[in-house]
Amino acid sequence: MVSLIVPNGTRHECAAIATNISLKGAFLICDRRITPGLKIDMSLVLPPEITRAESKRVCCETKVLRVSQHWQEGHFGAAVEFEQYRLP
Repeated sequence: MVSLIVPNGTRHECAAIATNISLKGAFLICDRRITPGLKIDMSLVLPPEITRAESKRVCCETKVLRVSQHWQEGHFGAAVEFEQYRLP
């Protein structure tokens, strides 16, 4: 599970599930549509396959690269690029 802070005049939080995570980005399944080009703050747990150690929670600044119209009913897919990592 991923927590996203989406700026929209005021900041809105939404939930997402991350799939296909790499060091450079991830594909998210979101409960709301987000806009390509948008910068969002994201908090997630990287699995050992990525960290090459134990699982670690990280905060990331990301950029939305592309968004699918409908991934599943009521959900949207979004490809994001990690721009910066922060350990909480």
